[in-house]
Amino acid sequence: MADLNFAFHRAVARATQNPFYVTTLEMMPNFVGADRLTTANFAGEDLPECMNRLHAEHTSIFEAIADRDPARARTEMERHIAAARDFVLERQAFTGGGHAHIAMS
Repeated sequence: MADLNFAFHRAVARATQNPFYVTTLEMMPNFVGADRLTTANFAGEDLPECMNRLHAEHTSIFEAIADRDPARARTEMERHIAAARDFVLERQAFTGGGHAHIAMS
C-alpha cells in the first residue's frame, strides 16, 4: 500500500509540471527514511482505519483536480500533508523517537 500511496503523490507532483516539486517528492525517502514511508509504520495497529482515511483524503484531492479547482486541490493536499505530519510527530513522541517541529506555511 505504501507504494500506491507514493505513486499517487508522484502522479500529482508530475501533473503540476513543477520539476522542483517532483524532485523534492522523489527525495522524501532519503530525508525521512524509507522505513518511515511504509504503510505499516503509519498505520500502527489499525491498518483498515488508516487505509480508509488515506483513501478519503486522496479521493478529495483527486476530485478537486478532476473538477479543475486548484484552490480546493491545494487545500485538500495541505490538509492531507498536515494530517500525515501530525500522525508522524504523534507517533514519534509515543515511541520516544525524539521531537521534531515541522512548520506548515
